[in-house]
Amino acid sequence: MSEAEREQWQACGRYYVATLASAPDSMDLELDDVGPGAGRGLVLLASRDDKSGAITIQVFSSDALPLPLVERFISEARRCLPPGDSA
Repeated sequence: MSEAEREQWQACGRYYVATLASAPDSMDLELDDVGPGAGRGLVLLASRDDKSGAITIQVFSSDALPLPLVERFISEARRCLPPGDSA
């Protein structure tokens, strides 16, 4: 998925957008809550470290997230952020 290929997801009446992004030392998959109503912004971030190839996940929400949403995000992170050769 390129940066231009943002994918919209829905869970429990909320909409989320997954975006692949590049950072100086990692490749990231971001999941933003975009509504309806006021969005909550970034809720999940998966990062693949360029040196180690390790993938980590950070949660940026104090609100409960539906398990199917988190499972789908993890699956998408595994697909979009395959570990490097050194992992």
